Amino acid sequence: MIDFAALYDHPLSRPCILWEKCDSHCCTMGRLLKPFDEGLDLVVLPIPEPEYAYLRSIGAPEEQWPEPVRSFALDLPGYNLTVHMQPCNLGGACDASLRPTICRLYPYVPHLDDTLAIDGLMNASALDLLWDAGGGEDPCLLRLPEERPAALAGLNDLVARLARDEANLELLLWFNLTFRYLEAFKAYFDENLPGGAAPELPLAEVLHLCNKTQLFLAEPGFHQKLVAEVERFQGWKRR
Repeated sequence: MIDFAALYDHPLSRPCILWEKCDSHCCTMGRLLKPFDEGLDLVVLPIPEPEYAYLRSIGAPEEQWPEPVRSFALDLPGYNLTVHMQPCNLGGACDASLRPTICRLYPYVPHLDDTLAIDGLMNASALDLLWDAGGGEDPCLLRLPEERPAALAGLNDLVARLARDEANLELLLWFNLTFRYLEAFKAYFDENLPGGAAPELPLAEVLHLCNKTQLFLAEPGFHQKLVAEVERFQGWKRR
């Protein structure tokens, strides 16, 4: 059984203290797309079913997030998982003890290699890819260059602690699957910027359209990368 407490009690999980200076960007980023769809949620949190069960054991997530979840099944050779996409419109005024993994990892999602070493980082939200595309100054203060070393050190320590127990390797697999999703979304977003130049549409609108269609999800290459991560996970367990 995954030791979620090892993550939830880790220093990396402490609530951000810079939220007033960035206007709670990570908890309100959906407002960037509301000009194109007023009905969008501020944030949608991906929470795997085992973690949602853990949240139920320590609190009342249904009360914190009254909006209904949209769930999907991830079916891969040798591995399947139900993921709940939980709308959150609290704007940061949540019970911090019930924040799921994606909130605790923010602002990055790491990718782990065959040796469980971090070999890549992605911004922890598809919406945050806008800043990589030159869509203005990144509002997240935790991604300032001077903050990055501390974030990477925290992630390395977290991974080392989790990797001590084989049951936690599935959580590390989730990190890699999320990384691959964000990586593919970024490539899809970049492909919709003609020649890398500023498109006729505002960058935020291009991002909204990419977020709405997500055609890359059906590409065989994307699926194969997820399969490869499951194979990597099996390799971790054999170490």
